[in-house]
Amino acid sequence: LHIPGRSTALLQMEQHPDRLGWLEQVQGILSTCGVQTKIDTRYRNPSSIGNRILPGGTYHTLRSLNYVEFVSDRQRWYPNLNQEKKPRKVVPQDIRLTPLVVAHWFCGDGRGGDAK
Repeated sequence: LHIPGRSTALLQMEQHPDRLGWLEQVQGILSTCGVQTKIDTRYRNPSSIGNRILPGGTYHTLRSLNYVEFVSDRQRWYPNLNQEKKPRKVVPQDIRLTPLVVAHWFCGDGRGGDAK
């Protein structure tokens, strides 16, 4: 699968400062797979996604280099990427939901660290 105009893609995750340890754990896992990443600290203005309010403030962002291998994975998770203005994520049918996968999915959603 190919995304027209894109020969590479990257992985990016933004998390509340309370979740820096989890981001560092993900960074270590990716490193063992040969994926180079860095973690930056950034300021984000308040925004919203649908009914969800995203508070502003300081956040940590894990970002990989661009890899050609990520293009087909992005197409799997966002099959309507080129047909929709805001493509919706679709969970691939062949994903294996192990306890570790579910734990990382839950942590990576970003919920829980924002509310005090």
